[in-house]
Amino acid sequence: MFGFKKNKGNTLVELVFVIFIITLFSTILIANFPKAQNYYALSRTAYKMAQDIRRAQDLALSGVLSGGLTVKGYGVYIDTGSSPNKYLIYADIDSSEDYDSLNDTIIETIYTDTENSNISIEDMGEVSINFAPPNPKVTITHDDIDIPEINIVLELGLDGSTRTVWVNKSGLVNVE
Repeated sequence: MFGFKKNKGNTLVELVFVIFIITLFSTILIANFPKAQNYYALSRTAYKMAQDIRRAQDLALSGVLSGGLTVKGYGVYIDTGSSPNKYLIYADIDSSEDYDSLNDTIIETIYTDTENSNISIEDMGEVSINFAPPNPKVTITHDDIDIPEINIVLELGLDGSTRTVWVNKSGLVNVE
């Protein structure tokens, strides 16, 4: 009785099939990489904006002086009419509880379309989110009208994807 030996190992067909599957997955991954990269940039920008709003809130809580000036509060100012891809962090010097370009001091200008990601803030006019110590008192003005909350929509210009930064008068900042 002659027995057959069982050969252990892979056949050429199995090897070609595994290479085909790896190539297929790699092609799918590479094809979706730019879209995933742009969506990641949108999320990163939304979380950075939320972080900057919280930073203005922290500055108001700490009572930090700006350039030796007495500061009545800190805030974030957005004017999509003049530039849909930037916002300002400012020190409120005149205690007007909103941004005044003549009297308030700009601490930092932040651009949303870094790295050619084409991210802009949805058209919403002028928005000022002001934090005044000691609590801090939160004042949100939209086109010079005091409102209880604001949704700031960031939009990816290439495919219309959006992320929203939501702020209310109690000081809660959230990204959706």
